[in-house]
Amino acid sequence: MYIPLNKRYLLKLKSVLPLFTIVVWSSVLVLGLVRWWLFMGQYPLLEVNEEMWELYIPAFIALGPIWYWMKFERLTFRKSQRSRVEQLQLIGYFTLFGMLAVSQAYLSTFESRMVVVKDVKQIEQMKEARYYKIDTFAVYKPIGGAYYTSSVDGRFQSNLKFDIYFVNPILTHKKQFITRTPRFWYGVKFNKKISNYLNSQEKQKRFQAFYQECVNKMINYDFQRLDHFERKPASFDRQGFRNAVRNALQRPINNEFVILEAKNKVFENKDNQKVIWTFLTYFIGCGVYMLALIKPGYSSELSDE
Repeated sequence: MYIPLNKRYLLKLKSVLPLFTIVVWSSVLVLGLVRWWLFMGQYPLLEVNEEMWELYIPAFIALGPIWYWMKFERLTFRKSQRSRVEQLQLIGYFTLFGMLAVSQAYLSTFESRMVVVKDVKQIEQMKEARYYKIDTFAVYKPIGGAYYTSSVDGRFQSNLKFDIYFVNPILTHKKQFITRTPRFWYGVKFNKKISNYLNSQEKQKRFQAFYQECVNKMINYDFQRLDHFERKPASFDRQGFRNAVRNALQRPINNEFVILEAKNKVFENKDNQKVIWTFLTYFIGCGVYMLALIKPGYSSELSDE
C-alpha cells in the first residue's frame, strides 16, 4: 500500500509515534523495576505466580497508560470520532500488552542458569539456579501422590483441559534411609484437552480413561530418563505439584518443599529471543499505526473529543 509521505502525514506520525514510544517503553521499564525491586530476590514482598506476571498483570496494566495518554487529539475523522479513537487505542493496548508479557517472561528467567550438582543435597547451595542436572539420585516409589485440575480455554471456551500432577521423593541414592520428611520431590505432569461441548457423562468418562492411562505410565516410568530438572518457581504448576505432595503426606506443607520437574527436552536459553520479540512487538505496533494514520485528517488545534 502506498503511503503518502506528505507534510500532513508526517505531522500525524509526529503527533502519535513519539508519545507512543515514550508510553510503552516507560511502562515496560516501570513494571520491570517494580517486579525486580519488590517481588524478586531472596526476600520478595509477596510471592506472585509467574502466570500472573506474564499474562494477567500485563493485560491489566496495559489499559491505564494507553487510555490515559493516547488521546489522538490532533486527528480528525469524517464520522464516529470516538469509536475511531478507541480503535487506535486498541492498537496501542495490544502492542503494550505484548511488550509487557514478553518482557516479563524474560524477567522470569534472566537470572536463571543451569548447574550440575552431585546430588539433591547440593541444590541448597545453588538456590539461585532454576535448572539442574543431578549426577546421582534415586526415586522412592513407595511414597507418591497425585493431584488433578481442570480448566477451560480456547475461543468461546471450547476446550476442557486436564492437568494431572504426580510426585515422588528424590533421594541421594537407592539405599538411603528416610529418617525425616523428604524435602525434594520428583514431579511429572500430564495434560490433555477435550471438547468442552461434550456432555458431563462423556467428560467424566474421558477423564477417568486419561487418569488411568497416566497411572499406568507412572507404574513403568523411567525416572532416570530425562535431560534436566526445573526447580518450579511460584506458579500454578508448582501449586499443583505441592497439592500432590500434600496428598502423599496427608498433611499441610510449606515453602520448604522443593519441586523438581523432569524435563526431557534439551535445555535451551531463550532469553535473547524474548528481548528480540519485545522490540519486534514494538516495531509491529509502530507499523500498524503508520498504516492506520493514512486516512485520518490532521488539525493543528486540539480536538475536544
